[in-house]
Amino acid sequence: MARPDRSKEELSEKILADLQEKYPNGFIVVPTVVGPVACRCPSRSDYQRFQSNLFDDKKKAQAVDMLVTASLIYPDIKTFNDMVDQAPGIMTPIGSELIKFAGSDGDAEAKKY
Repeated sequence: MARPDRSKEELSEKILADLQEKYPNGFIVVPTVVGPVACRCPSRSDYQRFQSNLFDDKKKAQAVDMLVTASLIYPDIKTFNDMVDQAPGIMTPIGSELIKFAGSDGDAEAKKY
């Protein structure tokens, strides 16, 4: 049986309001084929751990997963793990959006003075 595509699904008004109250500094919601995922901005230490893991050959493969799970605010971790089991590729776009949300802009150009 084919998995239904839930990429157009959005969070309810109540869930969004609850998250906005709990995370007044903002969060992102990333649509995935198995439903929406919300993440807060990673803490400085979470982001530093992510960068450190990228350069550790033993931890490199899990670096994005660890950053995403550390920043996850919706759904709960059990539901999220079930989602990842159904569609492991969702970690890539969530991680990419989370890295941008944390302030990393690979396309930024510095001005020289």
